[in-house]
Amino acid sequence: MSLIRRLRLSLFSFFILSPVAGAVQISVAQLDFGSVAVFATSPPKTITLTNTNATKREKVSSFTISKGDFKRVYSNCPEFLQPLKSCYWQLSFNPSDLGQRSATITLWTTFGTYRSTLSGRGVIAPSARFGPKKWHPGHYMQIPGGRSPQWLESIIQVPEMQGALLQYDWSALEPSQGVYDFSAIENELAILKANGKRMAIMVTDKEFKGRTDCVPIDMQTDPTYQGGEMFTYDSAGEITGCIAKRWIPSVMDRFIALHRALGERFDTEPYFEAVTTEETAAINGPVLDGLTNREYVDQLKRLGSAMAEAYPHTLAEIWVNWTTEPYTTELVNHLYHNGIGIGGPDTTPTRLTQTITVLTSQYAGRMPMLTAVQPTWLTWKIDPIGTGALTLGDVFDFAISRTGAAATHLYWWYFEKKDTNNSYDFYDTVDLIRARGGAINRNCPADLICDTD
Repeated sequence: MSLIRRLRLSLFSFFILSPVAGAVQISVAQLDFGSVAVFATSPPKTITLTNTNATKREKVSSFTISKGDFKRVYSNCPEFLQPLKSCYWQLSFNPSDLGQRSATITLWTTFGTYRSTLSGRGVIAPSARFGPKKWHPGHYMQIPGGRSPQWLESIIQVPEMQGALLQYDWSALEPSQGVYDFSAIENELAILKANGKRMAIMVTDKEFKGRTDCVPIDMQTDPTYQGGEMFTYDSAGEITGCIAKRWIPSVMDRFIALHRALGERFDTEPYFEAVTTEETAAINGPVLDGLTNREYVDQLKRLGSAMAEAYPHTLAEIWVNWTTEPYTTELVNHLYHNGIGIGGPDTTPTRLTQTITVLTSQYAGRMPMLTAVQPTWLTWKIDPIGTGALTLGDVFDFAISRTGAAATHLYWWYFEKKDTNNSYDFYDTVDLIRARGGAINRNCPADLICDTD
């Protein structure tokens, strides 16, 4: 076959890099899959391969696709395509991110190498899946446990506070398997609502101050859950706290079931603004009771997907700080594509976590950022505020900066400095918020529809 003839045939086929005897004709020169939701899979599209040579067979089984967004899902092509015979590939598009995606197919045949491109566009899944979400950004007080209703009602009057983040222990919310007690949440939600304040809750499955009931009591002795929790110890061997074994699938199953029950009860409550988890930081370094960070992140991704379903109208987030490397970017990307926010404890420019500042700057304005300023590393364990190494203004600026924590909901730990040596307290932060005009990132994130009523 002449070279001119072969070039004519290739006008609607792959570009031929090594023109020698033989030719494969492709039914389409380029294949465009159009717009497909991120993480969804398109219907298959077909490419037909034809050996146009009347006497020579062509090898058609050796090919690669350069990017993982496109896959061959079926082929009836043999290793060698006989003269004047055809076969076909079926390909699908599974975008891993937003925007235009492309890949190159390279086909090695008996007589030449052929290349072509595949294309498609990743788009956000239908927004109804992620909203409309309750959206009341601003400054919230974070209130620890051990409070009384009377005390709560007395401190939430602060006008600079949009609402409060309240902590509830998993073991108290689920006194026995599948039996839930949400009365404490209901009572305090009523107090907040009556005062025009929004509620955010943290479901705690971690404890730093000596408690040993981070999971429901039945899980602590059931081998199905491998004890359900791990303990932390001081230098004398005394237990200092505990953490739920989230990385064990059976433990995560129970945690997900709790969130589903919470969503069923509170998702439609107008003043129930947000749900957050405890931080991802765990004990025992990179190995968690014999499991790896890979398995831990896989379970956290399961939790993010489940929270997206459990709270279709309520903001949900996972506090991501430590014990997720080298998969932190993968985890945050998964949360982003499920409409779940991120945040963390101990927000300060001098103690940067794995998500700050690279990931928060990357996702600022694209997903909710619900994060906390706590006194632990500002005046309790170390005292940069007292020494003048930091000011509260520095912390505030970092917390709301798009290159810092990019907060949309900023939680300020409630504590007082009377009768202590603390360098500042909650009311000093209130003065600062007032002086800064309550500045916060208020725009609706790109991956949500926001309900501001």
